[in-house]
Amino acid sequence: MSELGVEKYADIIEVFEGDTDGQWYFRGQSNNGKILFGSEGYGQKSDAVEQASKLAAQLDIECVILGEPDKAKRARKPKKS
Repeated sequence: MSELGVEKYADIIEVFEGDTDGQWYFRGQSNNGKILFGSEGYGQKSDAVEQASKLAAQLDIECVILGEPDKAKRARKPKKS
């Protein structure tokens, strides 16, 4: 993965389906609700979830699938004691 820019300021990554095109996307959001970045469209939900989860793990933040609260992916790394 390339060097991180604005992505490093995200607090959560959300995966969601586009309103009009049926594509799946992810976006990084800060605690104040500001959208910091967005992804390209993915034809398969699983591809968007996979890429979002990889980035979330790298950033040590949570990745959630909007509209599916019971299936939220927790990508946060476990804290060391």
